[in-house]
Amino acid sequence: MTPKPLTAVTDHHSVDGQKNSSSTTNRMIKRQPLSSFGDHYHIGEEIGRRNVISMESSNHCDNCSMIECIVVNFTEFFHSSGKFAIVKRCICIENNEELAAKFIRKSRFGRMGQKLKDIELEIAILSDLDHPNIIKLIDVFEDNHQVVLVFELMKGGELQDYIAEHDYLSERETQFLMKQILEALAYMHEKSIVHLDLKPENILLDNLDSRQLKIIDFGISQRYDANANIKGIYGTPEFIAPEILNYEPIGFGTDLWAIGYLEYHHFMRKKNKIHIQELLD
Repeated sequence: MTPKPLTAVTDHHSVDGQKNSSSTTNRMIKRQPLSSFGDHYHIGEEIGRRNVISMESSNHCDNCSMIECIVVNFTEFFHSSGKFAIVKRCICIENNEELAAKFIRKSRFGRMGQKLKDIELEIAILSDLDHPNIIKLIDVFEDNHQVVLVFELMKGGELQDYIAEHDYLSERETQFLMKQILEALAYMHEKSIVHLDLKPENILLDNLDSRQLKIIDFGISQRYDANANIKGIYGTPEFIAPEILNYEPIGFGTDLWAIGYLEYHHFMRKKNKIHIQELLD
């Protein structure tokens, strides 16, 4: 039986209760030549290098286990230089707003950069998403060698770091954070989009005061079609769902597995350790 997507509400609201009236409409992102990037933005320092793992179904090796394929490919991708993307701060010349620019190297076959079809799919998916808990794509620049995606800048850091820096998150705060993640996921699934790399590093805080979360990095996301029978290695080893390990079709449940793992291992397990220590003391 095919898992059903989470059901999202029709009218989306931000964490402060403000209605987001544009969330149900597609946004048109104008694509501009990379040569004009400097006319719009000043470039700042590098924020980070995004590394993801994905492998087409045709690349699965029949002579080794799926987990061995995952480890080998992840290691190769992580240590290869010049692949994937770098993210830099940038300043909008028109309004002095601080943003983030993701520089992606193009490659027709994926050897020296990200595959063209994957870049096109990422842009199409981001252009189709407009939700207060999903990173917003603002501009696209490109030439024959690379694509630059301009996003809003999240200044609160990664959810991973936020959890690590707190000895204890109350049940109320955990609910507040998880609610945002699940609402964003429900919205994506309603649009038949699966993220496939949900993890604390891909969930950022807008700022530490509001604790508004936004899901980022749609580089390996897919449009879900129950009849397409999509298979492949997607995600980060720690968060990979059983259907990926078993080389079975992905679905909405693939994202839900990652969220369940995040909830237990990054929220609940830390709480359980604290409760056990309190009992021992």
